[in-house]
Amino acid sequence: MINIAIIEDNAADANLLRSYIDRYFAETDKSYKVEVFSDGFNFLSNYSGKCNIAFFDIEMPHIDGMQVARRLRAVDSEVSIIFVTNMAKYAINGYEVSALDFIIKPVEYFLFHAKMDKAVRIQRKYAKSSYVIECPDKIVKLKVQNIFYVESDGHFVLYHTEDGVYRERNTIKEVEAKLAPFDFVRCNNSYLINLDQITLVKKDVVEVGGDVVPISRSFKKSFMNAVTAFNCGR
Repeated sequence: MINIAIIEDNAADANLLRSYIDRYFAETDKSYKVEVFSDGFNFLSNYSGKCNIAFFDIEMPHIDGMQVARRLRAVDSEVSIIFVTNMAKYAINGYEVSALDFIIKPVEYFLFHAKMDKAVRIQRKYAKSSYVIECPDKIVKLKVQNIFYVESDGHFVLYHTEDGVYRERNTIKEVEAKLAPFDFVRCNNSYLINLDQITLVKKDVVEVGGDVVPISRSFKKSFMNAVTAFNCGR
């Protein structure tokens, strides 16, 4: 499923984009969902972390598209941003928010199709390594490969990542089930380790992300077997 957002205050322009999206997916036979937002605040306040492609107008009331894109990037590094605007001189500044591309109005379908192909290809790759968590104050999309380990903390879990620590109300058991396909294995009751991020295993501890985590007796055999199998399969 490809989730798409259109952030556009001009109803005619939004409807045209929506018709192009419908046409594109009818031709490519892929599943999709589209949401239309008439202003940036509405989009940000309803953001679920599950958007794959976002089409932004730049010139909008209250908050412009570039500002919205900056706030979006603070919580989601993978969404493909495409600016659709008649303000070409501003669209080229999209590198500031790692925009995928921009389209100048009026939008022609042939060009739109090419941009969509590019965005969909990228999102297919991201889909294999993205993980969305619900922090107390925001939704965050993490790259699985950037998670060092997950720690149980009462009714919460802590995700230790390259970008810092994120806290989510969840159980280590539920997280373990979700991350199992990505080579995350428990070394004790409270820690779930990313096998690809291990830097050292010695006696009864594992070093990951610069931290030393204990390996419990009850998990040692299964954990060491997983480490060996992972390294042999590289």
